[in-house]
Amino acid sequence: IVWTIVVTLWRKQFRKAVAKSDNDWHDICTDSMINFETVKYFTAEQYEVSRFINSIKEYQNSSVNVQASLSFLNITQTVLMQVCLGTALVLATYGIQKRNDCCILNGCD
Repeated sequence: IVWTIVVTLWRKQFRKAVAKSDNDWHDICTDSMINFETVKYFTAEQYEVSRFINSIKEYQNSSVNVQASLSFLNITQTVLMQVCLGTALVLATYGIQKRNDCCILNGCD
């Protein structure tokens, strides 16, 4: 549980970056569409397109980071669960072996 909390808190920075970049590209898109006359008047179409493309790239990079951190969390949780299961299996096997050794030495069934 501690590991999940630590990694989730670490992932929070990536989620914030995605939320910020998502808002940025929506804002740029809306701003360009509302002020299309001004953009046309100053022939700033290429500037607006480059701003939009950069904001989309930032959003995509942030989104990939979120997915990668989620995959990291899932993989480490799976490894941790498998290690715990393997340890429990080894301890159970050791306990059964000790009981059999005890029964053989003392002659009980």
